[in-house]
Amino acid sequence: MLKLFQKLAVSKGRAFGGAWGETPTRRGFIMISLAKEASLLMSSLSIYRGILNRTVPKAFFKLLCSLDKEPIEFAGAWGEFFQVLSDRGFASNFAGCITETALFDENRFSMLAADNRINELSAEALSATKRDIAAIIKISRITPEQILLGYEHRDELGSFLNIPCQDGALASLARNLPHSENV
Repeated sequence: MLKLFQKLAVSKGRAFGGAWGETPTRRGFIMISLAKEASLLMSSLSIYRGILNRTVPKAFFKLLCSLDKEPIEFAGAWGEFFQVLSDRGFASNFAGCITETALFDENRFSMLAADNRINELSAEALSATKRDIAAIIKISRITPEQILLGYEHRDELGSFLNIPCQDGALASLARNLPHSENV
C-alpha cells in the first residue's frame, strides 16, 4: 500500500502549480497565503476526506480555519493542535503524522488497493485519489512559519502569547513570536 501511495503521489506539489507560493496571479487567480491554500486543499479532499475526522488533521484544519479569527481563538486552536500532535508522539514530525494518517485511511481506493483490485476504480475516482494524495503531501509540508505568516492578526499577538513548542519543526514558530519574561 505504501509503494502504491508513493507511486500515485505527485512530488513537490507540481499538480498544484509548483512549490508553495507559486500560485498564479494571471488570468484572474488571486495570490493567497500558503496556510490558506492548505485550508482550501484540506476542504477539497474527496476520496481521502475521512482523514478530516481523525484527531490531528481535524485540529490542524481548525487551526487553519482560525487564521482570520481573533488572537485568543487562534492561540486556542494552536494549543489544541500542538496538544494532539504531541500526544501522538509527532510534536516534531507533522509531515509524518499527516501522511501516516492517510496511509491508514479506509476509503474505496485503499480497500481496493489492499485487495489488489484497483482496476475496479473508475478513471474519475483514480484521478480524484491522485489529486487527494498530492494535496495531502503538499499539506504535510506546511511549516509553522507559514501558518504564522497566514495569520491575519499576527501583529496583535503581542508579547503575552507564548505558544507551546518543542525542539523540531514546531519550535521554529516560537522564534518568530515576541516573548515576555512574565509568561
